[in-house]
Amino acid sequence: MSVGMRRGGRISRPEPDPTRFEAGSSGAERAREDGRGNPRLLRRGAGIEATSLDLTLDLARAEDTDAPFAFRFTSQSYVMRREDGVFECATFPWDDEVLRDLEALQRPRPEPLARQRFGERLRGFLAEAGRGAREEEIAAALRDGRRVHLTVRSSAAELYALPWELLTLRASGQHLGELPGCLIRYEWPGTETAGPEPGQQAEGGRILFAWSAAGGAVPAEAHLGALRRASAEGYHPFDVDRDVLPHVSPAALYKALNGGGPPVSVLHILCHGGALAPSAEAFGLVWDASEPGGEPVMVDAGALRRMLEPHLGTLRLVVLCSCYGGGAGAPGNALGSVAQALHRAGIPAVVASRYPLTAHGSVALAEVLYRELLVSSASVEDAFLAARERLGREAASDDWASLQLYAREADGPDHRPIVVRPYRGLRPFEAEHRRFFLARGRETEELVKAIGAGGRLVTVVAPSGAGKSSLVRAGLIPAVLEGALGPRPFQVRILHPGVSPLRALAAMADSLGAPEEERAPRSLQPSLAGPPGEVWGAVSQRPAALAGVLEQRLSALPGDPRLLLVVDELEELFTRAEDRAEVDAFVTALVQAASAPGDRVRVVFTLRSNFLARYLELHPELARAPLVPIPPMSDEQLMEVSVGPAERVGLRFEEGLAEALLASLHEGPAAAAHGAGGKLPLLEFALEALWERRAGGFITWEAWEEIGGLNGAIAKRADEVLAGCAGEEQRQLARDLLTRLVHLGRDTEDTRRYASREEIESLAPGRAAGAELERWIRARLLTASEDEVVMAHEAVIHGWGTLQGWLDEDREALLTRQDLGQAARRWEDSGRSPEELWRGSRLRKMLELRQAGRMRLSTAEAAFLEAAQAAAVKTQRKRPWWRSLRLGDATAIVALGAVAIAALGAVTIVALRAARLAFEALLTKPIHQADPQTVLSSPSPGPGSEAALVALGAVTFALGALVARAIRQVDPQAIPITPASAPSAMARVVVLPPNTRGVIRQGPSAHEEGVSGVPAGAEVTVLEEFNPDSKNPANCWYRVQYRGEELWMRRNIVSLN
Repeated sequence: MSVGMRRGGRISRPEPDPTRFEAGSSGAERAREDGRGNPRLLRRGAGIEATSLDLTLDLARAEDTDAPFAFRFTSQSYVMRREDGVFECATFPWDDEVLRDLEALQRPRPEPLARQRFGERLRGFLAEAGRGAREEEIAAALRDGRRVHLTVRSSAAELYALPWELLTLRASGQHLGELPGCLIRYEWPGTETAGPEPGQQAEGGRILFAWSAAGGAVPAEAHLGALRRASAEGYHPFDVDRDVLPHVSPAALYKALNGGGPPVSVLHILCHGGALAPSAEAFGLVWDASEPGGEPVMVDAGALRRMLEPHLGTLRLVVLCSCYGGGAGAPGNALGSVAQALHRAGIPAVVASRYPLTAHGSVALAEVLYRELLVSSASVEDAFLAARERLGREAASDDWASLQLYAREADGPDHRPIVVRPYRGLRPFEAEHRRFFLARGRETEELVKAIGAGGRLVTVVAPSGAGKSSLVRAGLIPAVLEGALGPRPFQVRILHPGVSPLRALAAMADSLGAPEEERAPRSLQPSLAGPPGEVWGAVSQRPAALAGVLEQRLSALPGDPRLLLVVDELEELFTRAEDRAEVDAFVTALVQAASAPGDRVRVVFTLRSNFLARYLELHPELARAPLVPIPPMSDEQLMEVSVGPAERVGLRFEEGLAEALLASLHEGPAAAAHGAGGKLPLLEFALEALWERRAGGFITWEAWEEIGGLNGAIAKRADEVLAGCAGEEQRQLARDLLTRLVHLGRDTEDTRRYASREEIESLAPGRAAGAELERWIRARLLTASEDEVVMAHEAVIHGWGTLQGWLDEDREALLTRQDLGQAARRWEDSGRSPEELWRGSRLRKMLELRQAGRMRLSTAEAAFLEAAQAAAVKTQRKRPWWRSLRLGDATAIVALGAVAIAALGAVTIVALRAARLAFEALLTKPIHQADPQTVLSSPSPGPGSEAALVALGAVTFALGALVARAIRQVDPQAIPITPASAPSAMARVVVLPPNTRGVIRQGPSAHEEGVSGVPAGAEVTVLEEFNPDSKNPANCWYRVQYRGEELWMRRNIVSLN
């Protein structure tokens, strides 16, 4: 396949090759329209080579063609349409011998002669119609390892009663149904699949297990065990309380399907089947009665179809583990089989047994089918073939020949009722994604070897984005749990150092001891709320105590397990941890635990390579511990990472697209993305975005163009989510939320920051912040646990220009907020000690940022800031006003004094006396009562007195301003949250009676008047009244107290009680 063409610097889809055609049953590329007139893309189209031989038996009765149930018990002529459009005729001998053989095939014990006779009879029928030549094609395809798909489609209902699985090959005498890789599916003509196109249904899929013993005992516990094991091994959610329906009745099934919860994708029914009535020639299912104590009911094909019809858009597979679930009854039976009725209704795939199904066979079917679907991520077709092969090993029954699959050829041979996401985007692969974690087998072996060779403490080191976490989680951990380090069992724990590494370590130790989880890897994100616990206290005081704690906990568990402790993102010791002494204790504790006698603990670090030098300085033992570097992936590995996961879920890339992905890695931003390791996150994100836009079983060029190519995928996704904000307020909330999840580096690059959900959700009233958070999580740009939130990968920080612009624009303010958050945590950890509160310039700066509306604070940060503010006010009130003068104020007073002395030296004593008298008059009388004439009629001061008066007045005014400034520093109006138009400190003061109460009026809010944090309707204590202008009483201010804080408020927004 060729790489796409370049157009304008972009890689685009290649031009179609008009000489190319695809192999298939007709040797040509085919497309089929569905019932709505939309083109349905088949897997054989779009430039993908066919890997299967597809054959169709398209049959119709020569007479009464339009009457599917007009069967006559006599030899019938049938018309068969070949792939080239030519029609052939053949006769099938409906006689007593045929009926006897059909009856023999239904007996509990196998009838080999009847089985072989019927297979030969079917082969002769097809040979008469000219289909004998296809035998060699079938044999050749199977020899070449190609799949054979035979679709039986007939407008004559009686032909569905024939066991086509028994069709024999002349050369070998083998039945088609016993050949590995030969799939026979049944299709009723003219029907179509309901719901979304194959490959378009939503991720996941609920399995509902319904069973009834109304017709006799059934192996319900064995079926439930098969479902639970497969779900556990495949990490598929299966809730026994929700997803198991015992003693099923029509009413109970209706309630289960319509009672809320996720829609059902797979319905697994276990019950007995039987004739609808003693004289009836049709079969149904025996269920419990809907009424308590009622007689068992027979559910016929039509009744079950009506129950399931409202759910056709989501129900993708029905498995009927019952006798005669696929039995059509007597030839010409108008009801047909239960399986056939569900198929005709539009359910994509139905699995059933034509004849009686043994209890053992039903259990084997459930075990294999669901293991393939859930653990191996196989298609229904692959799982069906695996189950049939398993049943074929049982010589005591013919269950393998009885098993049927109803599915449509147009849907393709790859039904996926359980949709699994094969790509992780920006998230690391976990143990549950091991089947999709490809191309790192050699690195996994090297890591296992390093640990097995005696490395009790091993460090995996690589650049950011190289896949360190995925290698350990999806490569090393599953290998260890499967015995790569010996038969002795392991408990596995994964932790991030975080803000408090010792808390994380204590949480890890406390989690040990649950026997049912001893083999399950657990990732720990300890909450910082609440007391740290005994382990934390012991290890913080004496790091060596950790070894004893782990020994005690592990030795008490069954099997005497060891511990594999993965410390992921060890660089958090340098980027998140706030206490260097705690970091030292953390490292020392782990080193001593790993080196303790007893071979109990293995520790694996993952570390970004740019922190390697600082890592080696943490402890002398680290320099001697093995380092396992992870090299960047080769192009071959990158191709496997790209194409392999898609193939495992039945998807293929359109021609040239996979090569285009790789070519994009070597050009543009991706080529220089954070060194060699940074390319992988971009690739994985693009692959996930392409998968989300899959169409008809393909990863398409159209999807590639939609996501903006490799280099623009992250930015385009983020911009789309941001554009979904309802207005500027929501957009600002998103900005505050996202910038809060970045740890800003000082002389280092910015990294991800973990934040608690509580912190994020407190950024806005109600549920606004939580709702905004979920939008970014759904877009897979953020990840969240029950307690914490974090960027999915640092590629979001470095690959999204909008976020980079926000960080650059507000960097100084964001750094201040980052420091505030750390200080607030220390304050809480200290029991809210006053010693941890901010003072001076740091406090003023933060208050100014908040006053300017540039800072949205969490609840914890706001509490810290309010406490620091209150403490500052309290401290200032205890100081004399002259101690509040700043150094610059004192210098100014001295300088003005010197100027005054110089001016006074230039005038006569008479001038000084006149100036003093005038100044005293100004001070002893209110300004509006002073008589200018009295001042002006004083004895003439003589030459130079006018200049002296002006100089002295200027000095007095300056000194008064400096004193007023000092007073304002003592007064609460100096706190930045007071109004800019606060009253002068020289204003008239009226002290109000104690405990005078007031209420903030509705109308002009306190916020509009310049006072933040006091809502309308709040009750305040009014302490004093200030009236700077007696001519305008409305310009009056109150000094009020609200929640321990004192504020200025205009009188017009306070009602006195």
